[in-house]
Amino acid sequence: MSDYLIVSIVFLLVGIIGRIRSGIIKSRCTEMAEATVVFERKAEIRSGHCYYKYHFDKYPTFSYTYKGRKYTRKSNYYSITLDFKIGDKLELCIDPNNPERFYCPKEQKSSFNIDLISIGLGVFLMIIFFVNVFIR
Repeated sequence: MSDYLIVSIVFLLVGIIGRIRSGIIKSRCTEMAEATVVFERKAEIRSGHCYYKYHFDKYPTFSYTYKGRKYTRKSNYYSITLDFKIGDKLELCIDPNNPERFYCPKEQKSSFNIDLISIGLGVFLMIIFFVNVFIR
C-alpha cells in the first residue's frame, strides 16, 4: 500500500471521527449555561539563565452554574485560533444528564474547520494515490 493511501485514510478517519464525536456531543448537550473563563494555561520554558513564556497551550477552563451547582471544567479542545481571556463570558451547552459534559459553540466552529481540513487533505491525498496508480 502506498504512503499516500495510508496517510489519506488516517486524515479521513480523523476528520470523520471528529465530526461524529461533535454530533454526539451536540445531541446530548441541550441545556444552556452562562460560563466565565477562569483559567488559561500558559507554557513556560526555562533554558539555562533564560526564561521564555509562551502563550500556546490553550485549553481554557470554564466556570458555570447549572441547577444551583457550580462546575469548573477544562475544555477538551485545543483552541489555538480562539483567544479566550480570563473573565470572558460566554454560553456553554450542557448535557443535562451529566452536567460536567459540555461544549462551547465558539470552540465547535474551530473544531468543525479542523475536521473539514482533515477530510479535505484525506481526499486530496487519496486522489494523488489513485492518479499515480492509474497513470503508471
